[in-house]
Order: sequence, then C-alpha cells, then structure tokens
Amino acid sequence: MATTSTSPTARRTASSPSAPATFTTRTEPTADDRKRNRALSITTSRDLLARFDPQTSRLASMEQTGDFAYDEGGRHARAAKATLDSGQNVILLETSARVWDETGSTSANHIRMDQRTGDFTAEGQVKSSRLPDQNQKKNSEMLSGDQPIEAQARKMDSPTATAPSTMRAMSPCGRAPTAYRPPSST
Repeated sequence: MATTSTSPTARRTASSPSAPATFTTRTEPTADDRKRNRALSITTSRDLLARFDPQTSRLASMEQTGDFAYDEGGRHARAAKATLDSGQNVILLETSARVWDETGSTSANHIRMDQRTGDFTAEGQVKSSRLPDQNQKKNSEMLSGDQPIEAQARKMDSPTATAPSTMRAMSPCGRAPTAYRPPSST
C-alpha cells in the first residue's frame, strides 16, 4: 500500500508575512508501482480536507483546493481543485485543469486521472497538443509524422500507450459530434 504523508508548510517571508500556508503531500510508490516505473508523487495546495475510513483508519478521500499542483516524475497536473478517491485510485481535477508530460499536454474544465493505469479523460473545452511519436511506424500516414498534433474537443479519452486516444469533437450547428481515433499502428 502507498504511504501518504501530509504536512502544512507555511510560506511566510519578510516581504509577505500574511502569505497563506501551503499543504504538501508525499506519496511513496508501492512495490507494484515501482515495477510500473511510478515515482514519488508530491501534491501542494492552499487547503486540504482528508477523510479517513473509521474502520481501517486509512485515507478514504482527500480534497485539495487553491492552486493544486501534482508532480510525479515526468507527469504533472494543475487545477483549482483536486479530489482523490483512494479506493478507486482516481484524481478528479476541476477548474482550469491541465496535465502534461514530456510528450504533450491537455487542458480542460475537468480531467479524471486513473492512477493505476495512467489513463485520463478530459471533458469540457479540451485542448491537447502532442509531440510526434519518434517511432515512425506508429505515425499515421494521414498526419505528418514530424509535426506536433494539436486538437480541440469537448471530450478526450487518453488510454495508456497500448490504445489510441479518442477525441469527441465539438460539432457546429448542433450536428451529432464526430469522434476521431488515430489509425492503429498494426
């Protein structure tokens, strides 16, 4: 089981004696997480509310608000609010949500991050950019393999690298939305 520790850290300086406190959490990866190359994750926010299971005393959920930030190795996220459901191992980012890594970034009104699989779903004014895959065999012949891909949609499902992303586009004139799924690399 992952170990999470929480500590408030006051950021008070001589130039800003009334600066708000910042709450920081550190979650050590489990042995299974380390097998999947998961790293230490650190979150920060201005406010934190943690709920514990009364039967087990384990963390059940945690809500962080006010400049939420998440960093885990090369994966990052920011939002106004984040809610962790420990049982499902899911983080829901709300309001000005953004996730990124070395291959690209996605911003949306809401982003649901599955911590077990690395999958995420973005909804509401989704904007995404991605660098081209360095493996030319995985690039679509329809799209240039040497240019970044940028897209806008109302919803985007981004599964792990084993399956292509799907974006549901905003449709003009009230028509049914269309879905774009990049061609598979098989």
